[in-house]
Amino acid sequence: MRTALAGAVAATLTCAAVPAPAQVIRDDFAGRGISAERWLFCERDENEVAVVQPPGVSFRAAEMTVRPRVEVAVFGMMFRHPGCRNGGGAFEPEKNDERSELWEADAVTLPFGTEVWYRFAFQVDPDTPRSAERLVIGQWKQSNSATGDSPVIAQRFNGRTFSITVEQDNTSPDRAPEDKECRVWIAVDRSAVKAAGRSEAHSLLSVAGTDEPLHRPGGLPSIGHDEFEVSHAAPPATAAAAPRPCVQDLTVMPLGFLPDPFGHWVTMLYHIRLNGPDSLVEVWADGQPVARASGRIGFSTAGPGRQYFKFGPYRKHQPYPAWARLAQYARGFSREDVDR
Repeated sequence: MRTALAGAVAATLTCAAVPAPAQVIRDDFAGRGISAERWLFCERDENEVAVVQPPGVSFRAAEMTVRPRVEVAVFGMMFRHPGCRNGGGAFEPEKNDERSELWEADAVTLPFGTEVWYRFAFQVDPDTPRSAERLVIGQWKQSNSATGDSPVIAQRFNGRTFSITVEQDNTSPDRAPEDKECRVWIAVDRSAVKAAGRSEAHSLLSVAGTDEPLHRPGGLPSIGHDEFEVSHAAPPATAAAAPRPCVQDLTVMPLGFLPDPFGHWVTMLYHIRLNGPDSLVEVWADGQPVARASGRIGFSTAGPGRQYFKFGPYRKHQPYPAWARLAQYARGFSREDVDR
């Protein structure tokens, strides 16, 4: 079924609107709702989005709320984004995942390899418990990946620890055959168990009974993730079970610690260039530099593709609701484009 779905997604994409030329985008969420020109909200049973006036600040924000999903229903309607009711392939949510995300609209996604700057403020529900497992809020994806399905860059909040990771093809000489991706931590907060510079090998989520990735290269937004949950939670109990270091051809320079966004507003600035062995990710938080990673970032490509940003809570099923807020968003092609 998934193989047929992937083909349907690819066929539908050929009819999608041609993205507009590169443009500077700002969104202060000043209108009554979410701009359809800038964003696609991934509609699912467990989520909702609203424009709100957060307490204690003068600016408005998009608030994405995710709730426990009671049951999984598969619908036959055809959309382009298979994890969303309003997207573009058969609605097929993952069985153990919940999400409430804004995705960059198809028409404003950028060609893969575009050098770009992002600036945004965000805040995470302070009632999120320390027991939270996989929780991603803010990620950049690569649509033309030949080997990987994880976000190329991700903000992770497992156990309420804020960290930023990048991904690359796993080329470690001693890797296990199934461990095709390598995750590298480039920035962490002061409570982190994993230090900046640490890496872990992990495997792809594949179609049951085959070696095929769940989402084939070329489909625009992917909803897949890796199966290796150890890297999303506490360290394994035994050294024998510990994931293998894998980073190759990448220099990580920690420059500071990430701040606490749980109940606090944090302003992030990213400079991103995904260009094979000459890639670069630079990160600032609240005006202070926290990380620089240079070298090989991202996955080997299968033809031209797109890169795109997603924001909102994406998690393993949990029994409690949670929200994340996004404000003062800007995307441009120099620091001057996004600085306020």
